[in-house]
Amino acid sequence: MSGERPFRPHATSLVVAMLSLIVGVEFFHRQLLAIALPDIQRDLGIADGEAGALLMAFALAYLVVALILGRLADRRSQSEIYTLSLLVWSGGTALGALAAGYAGFGLTRAVVGAAQGGAGAVNAPLVADYVGPDRRGTAMGVVGIGGTFGSMLGLALGGYWVASFGWRETFVLGGAVGAVFAMFFRAIVKEPPRGWSEGRPPPARHPGLREVLGTLAGLRTLRHLATAAVLASMAIMATAQWGPAFFDRVHGLPPEEAGVFMGVIALLGTIGPVAGGILTDRLWAKRPGAALRMSGICAALACPAAIVAVQTDRLWLAATAFTVSVILGIIHAAQIGAVSQALVPVSMRGVTAAVLAATLTAFGFGIGPFVTGLLSDLAGGDAHGLRLALTGMSLFYAWAAVHFEWASRSLEEELSRAGQP
Repeated sequence: MSGERPFRPHATSLVVAMLSLIVGVEFFHRQLLAIALPDIQRDLGIADGEAGALLMAFALAYLVVALILGRLADRRSQSEIYTLSLLVWSGGTALGALAAGYAGFGLTRAVVGAAQGGAGAVNAPLVADYVGPDRRGTAMGVVGIGGTFGSMLGLALGGYWVASFGWRETFVLGGAVGAVFAMFFRAIVKEPPRGWSEGRPPPARHPGLREVLGTLAGLRTLRHLATAAVLASMAIMATAQWGPAFFDRVHGLPPEEAGVFMGVIALLGTIGPVAGGILTDRLWAKRPGAALRMSGICAALACPAAIVAVQTDRLWLAATAFTVSVILGIIHAAQIGAVSQALVPVSMRGVTAAVLAATLTAFGFGIGPFVTGLLSDLAGGDAHGLRLALTGMSLFYAWAAVHFEWASRSLEEELSRAGQP
């Protein structure tokens, strides 16, 4: 790319930090529902299966809008899309406080999901435009920290808010936090030309959705990596969304204490994406496939850890085993964005990010917790039923491990075809 680059390294670091923070706000809002769910169920008369359907409404709205905004993000300002999305999902969160019944509350969750689809469409492409392939895994890992820190605050601070003020007031406060942060994000984050970090010229054409989907379907690595990430995400999000209810029913913890337990688990879970990102960068130059093989081994180990967490009657062991399973189960998080953005042309990065984020959200945040709620209802809807449901979802880690291994076998060949070093 000709001409002097208008962005300095310290500006790049600032943008990565801001992207991590906005991901934190995104997951903060998601986890407010998890920590407030027992109170919402009692207030609105919602069964476990219906609670799972709320998450499904969120995920389906996310899926549809992410694909639309993914195409738009390849053509328009990504930072502007991100800012508007944050404002809308913050407003949707606050509006949840006004819901008088199940249908109204479900509508607000769909609004939040639709707006968060914008985050899925632009986050990874912004990172890719700022950070080159040799440091992208670490950058993705740092951005991923935002999700775990946001989850921690949503659970811990949200638990305190719910106990002190009530779930409706908590949703209003959460919405206000998001709206304020949107203003800071818009003022600070600018964006470089597409492909700036790799010295590539901006794309001359923007392919349609069908062409992009055809390209993605033809990449064996992405097919298996996406499948592995979906399966691991379903197991992780089952724990994240039903964890507070689990500690309430099985161990008798009130919301504020359950929030602290889940918050600490989320905080320690940051080890996963950071370690995964650093190790991915170290392996990338010589053996990129080894990074995905490492994720497969970690996913296989996460399975028994999650089962122990659910089945033990000892609170300390449950919390410890959950923590281990989350760290191991999420170590691949940085690889999704780094690998996918490296394998596709610059002109397809927005849609690619949107497709992957929408798929992960639809299955991980939607279908995973939804199926967990249904299984819990079928098994009695009590502590025993929830235990059985979470045990079943833990098996998805082992399934994911197989696909990580398969993805590792084709990565290096497909990187070479994509012109990546």
